[in-house]
Amino acid sequence: MTITSNVPIYELDGRSLYYTFVAGARKVIAHQIELNKINVFPVNDGDTGTNLASTIRSVIESLHPHRSYKITADRMPKQH
Repeated sequence: MTITSNVPIYELDGRSLYYTFVAGARKVIAHQIELNKINVFPVNDGDTGTNLASTIRSVIESLHPHRSYKITADRMPKQH
């Protein structure tokens, strides 16, 4: 699904948050090879793009948007 809009966002609901995250995630996945090439920290092992894309894919597969921004945000994984 591709959603494009030139209209400013004044309010963000849960579904908009989800689809905004998915749009950014698709960019990371599409450019993981380039991210691997610029990977230098903490170790120049060339796999940061691959690891990031893998993590993002699992979030997208498990996350289901809700009308509520708070509920959708709460469903997103948190780093502890």
